Amino acid sequence: MMKMKPNTITAILAALLCWTASASAALTGEWKNHPSFDNSAINIVETPSTIYFTGYPQEYNKNITMVNSPVMSLFAYDKDSGEIRGLGTSNYLSGNLVLKIEYNPRKKYLMIVYDDLNIDFLYEDGHVENLAVLKHSTIPGTKGVNLITFDPEQDSIYMGMSFGYIILDDKKLEVKESRNFSQSVTTMVRIADCYILGVDKAMYAARISSPRISLDEYSKLTGIGNCDGLWALDNNKLLQVNGLENRYRRAAYIYEFLPDVMDVSTHVSTVSPGFLQSFSNSAEGTVLRFNDAIYLVAPDASFKKMPLPENLAATIAPNNVMAIDECIPAVTTDLSNLWYVEPRKGLRQLKYDASSSQWSVVQDFMAPNAPSTFVTYKMAYSPEYGVLTGSHGIEGIYISESRINTPPLLSGLKGGFWKNYSPVWRTPDKAEYGVNYSGLCMEPDRNKYVWMGSLLHGMLRINLEDPNDVIHIGNEYSDGADYDNFVNMAPVMTAWKSLCRMWDPQIDGDGNLFCIFNNNDKDLELWSWTKEQRLSIRNAASTPAMTRIKTGATGSNGDNFKVLTSNANKNLVILHAWADNNIIIYNHAGTLDNTSDDRRAVMNNPTDQDGGKVDISNLNCFFEDQQTGLVWVGTWVGIFTFNPRTAMSNPNSVQRIKVSRNDGTNLADYLLSEVMINCIAADAQNRKWIATGGGGLVCTSADGRTIIQEFVTANSDIPSDIVTGVIYNPAANSILVSTDKGTAEFFLPGADASDSGEEFRAFPNPVAPDYYGYVTIDNLPDNSNVKIVDSEGGVIRDLGTAQNGSIQWDVMGYDHKRVRTGVYYILAAPAGDSGKAKTGKILIMN
Repeated sequence: MMKMKPNTITAILAALLCWTASASAALTGEWKNHPSFDNSAINIVETPSTIYFTGYPQEYNKNITMVNSPVMSLFAYDKDSGEIRGLGTSNYLSGNLVLKIEYNPRKKYLMIVYDDLNIDFLYEDGHVENLAVLKHSTIPGTKGVNLITFDPEQDSIYMGMSFGYIILDDKKLEVKESRNFSQSVTTMVRIADCYILGVDKAMYAARISSPRISLDEYSKLTGIGNCDGLWALDNNKLLQVNGLENRYRRAAYIYEFLPDVMDVSTHVSTVSPGFLQSFSNSAEGTVLRFNDAIYLVAPDASFKKMPLPENLAATIAPNNVMAIDECIPAVTTDLSNLWYVEPRKGLRQLKYDASSSQWSVVQDFMAPNAPSTFVTYKMAYSPEYGVLTGSHGIEGIYISESRINTPPLLSGLKGGFWKNYSPVWRTPDKAEYGVNYSGLCMEPDRNKYVWMGSLLHGMLRINLEDPNDVIHIGNEYSDGADYDNFVNMAPVMTAWKSLCRMWDPQIDGDGNLFCIFNNNDKDLELWSWTKEQRLSIRNAASTPAMTRIKTGATGSNGDNFKVLTSNANKNLVILHAWADNNIIIYNHAGTLDNTSDDRRAVMNNPTDQDGGKVDISNLNCFFEDQQTGLVWVGTWVGIFTFNPRTAMSNPNSVQRIKVSRNDGTNLADYLLSEVMINCIAADAQNRKWIATGGGGLVCTSADGRTIIQEFVTANSDIPSDIVTGVIYNPAANSILVSTDKGTAEFFLPGADASDSGEEFRAFPNPVAPDYYGYVTIDNLPDNSNVKIVDSEGGVIRDLGTAQNGSIQWDVMGYDHKRVRTGVYYILAAPAGDSGKAKTGKILIMN
């Protein structure tokens, strides 16, 4: 059984208008965006100082509503410093997810088109200009962007759109012209006094001076086929990328356009007879990637060829075939250097010596400091490993008309540095553990072990320290059943034999581990290990069978449960059986192997303190207040609470939190009534942080009766108003949120979003284990002497005198070896006056 998500956005916005913020002081803090990097690289653009690249932050599937928008994360590699940064609203741009990037070499700007059609122009000197008119326009149909081409002589940018075209003026930053043909225009260029369009497997031309209101006023070009890409060359020449019988077989041709007859000549030349896989603009022409070589076509219609290294063709192409049309390396104009991004490894630079036909590695797999996870529901924290974020699965907060099919992903954030623990990252040759995992549980007594569950493929235990130590529990039909680390424990369903529903593992206050299991939408079962059994698990062979308790409920895909951990709620488990439309409060009495003393109560028709009926048909989350023992329940239409101990005898009595209107009327409104609640967390002051499905992130007082602040895109840098997960990070005094547009972090008052209190800047910081470039230290006093000091005060390197406020360190000591893992201090003082030294610190990780 699959549930469908209602359209609640209208109700959410209406409810937001009724909220009254409290008299409490608003929380002032700083947002930081964490773009995701995982399994694809789409656009790569080289500028004189920077390599920009984009990639889908999660699996893209045009048929699934939650992931059908081909939006991308944006990263920038600084050639001088060697730093890779994720770009977004927290570092001067206007958005976090992009549809397209293109570089204009003549005017030296990177054009960034965001998912809402907001546009930034990022110039080589670092300043940004914004054009927001398309963001605020009403455009019929979809807002898909096809190919972008530049016309510097006319200060024009031509945007082929899913509905027609748009012409921008990049000097005045305004729209020159737009046309809606109710058809997709793949590309548009100008030659002489004519515009040429690629539309629906044909090409059309018209005089600029003609009305051109509809395609009927264009002349269809003969002798030329469908057009995936088009660029204007010198002397009325056209470079055309022509799709053949399928999307993976293309050819590139050069034609001459004849304005007098509004047609083209027979093609002048064929660039290559091979299979063209992708194409893009470049600084000196157009880059075409064929299956065996890369061609650079210059404006004069000449072209150069760079043969690809052996086996590199398959390496550059992403595993996600959805992206293969656009993935292309960046090359220098003399075809001596090639930049590309390999999925789950990072950016790489190769150099080609034409005289010897040899390739050499210049920069080897520089991965961004980024999570592989994008949208996540479950998160966990430990002092040793920081905040862990898991991959999304099939859950109530997602539209589930089809599977998303994402492998188990697991990322950790500590000290500002992300580390990816997923099997597909660490052991890709043996990582067939199924898809759509969620549920995330760290063992409290052995934090290195993390459990993940799935509605499809059983349960995983991942060792954060040892990538080869993975235990997979499922049934005989599960993916990876032939691996040595597989445990065949679960029964086989009558239908869908390969499915194994072992969902959302959790550990209680006594160290017992639980998950829920259901067999073919029948019995909802509670499975468990005692603490002793869990600690006995060393490998697959030593994994004991789990105790199975029938809860008396019917299982389904929409079930939720919560193992309570406070002393007040010892031995209690809360289960929501979606198919039965009830909540079960289950007391196992601490005797997991004996059900004779178990007790259960069923909440099936709850009413609030005012006698109103409370809808429990669709629940997203349970949250246990550790201070009060109350359970907060997040539903598709708001929040209610109940005391699980008293619910054992009076299960249908619940409370709805009221927020005073503070208008002198003594009236109050129910907290977040009619708003979808996805997740709830508490910070160090027990303030509640509520993730909503359209109303952003809401912070309330500990009891929920006062709304302290609402973070939405209109008043903050939160990436989206749809927040799927939230957790408090005590190490950074921050709130980490997951949204449908990625991960972001809000640093509470008193926290330092830069993770550094230095008087100057060092980057990258922290230095990742796989980073082998220079660390740049800047904002230094001119002519200051710079030294690196270890934690014991010993000088391990004298870097000399800073020039123009900057200096670099190769992360080596006097012994010319990379320094050990640890925090190092930077001292910068005017020559001969160490008493006026400025200080900073940098974390090195090996």
